[in-house]
Amino acid sequence: MAPTINPVSEALPPARRDGDSSGPCDERRPAFGEAMLYAAGMSKPAPVPPAVNRLLYAAAFACVFIIVVLSLLPAQEMPRTGIPDGTDHFIAYWGTGGLMALAFRGRGAVLMLAGLALVGLGGLMEVLQQLSPGRSTTWSDFLMSGGGALAGLLMGTVAARIISYGRRQYSERLGSLPRLRGPMPPAPSPVRPGRP
Repeated sequence: MAPTINPVSEALPPARRDGDSSGPCDERRPAFGEAMLYAAGMSKPAPVPPAVNRLLYAAAFACVFIIVVLSLLPAQEMPRTGIPDGTDHFIAYWGTGGLMALAFRGRGAVLMLAGLALVGLGGLMEVLQQLSPGRSTTWSDFLMSGGGALAGLLMGTVAARIISYGRRQYSERLGSLPRLRGPMPPAPSPVRPGRP
């Protein structure tokens, strides 16, 4: 009687024996989140040109600089946008958090520190506003700033994964297309009847 083969067990890597330090079992087992992203085809962001990275870094830090300047301006010199109070805090920190998530994509620890720093910046600006004439400190503004920062970080992280997934799919489709090797031979000229 022929032995039965389980196709599922054959597809899995062999288990490591005691004392055997080689084999695929030595690889680090991915965490649950990494496994889900790998199953969706979005495990790591695809690399982007260095010029785009520099642009994202510059835009993120420029937004931080603008937030600091506008937060410390006196009330008489503040630009009036017509946006309700608190909503402008949310929008400013939301956009900054989104740019930070795109700039620090693929680096979870750095992105986490940047997010905590951005939330802390919102609290620090509320405290320092007491030194600006006509400005006041409110908990609602701090909550709107922190909520906007977290929402922007989440949005930027999801956007980076989606963009990376789309770029990978596009690259795979280009790689699957047949490529011509060398120049094409010229087409033969038509031969007219009656002439050698």
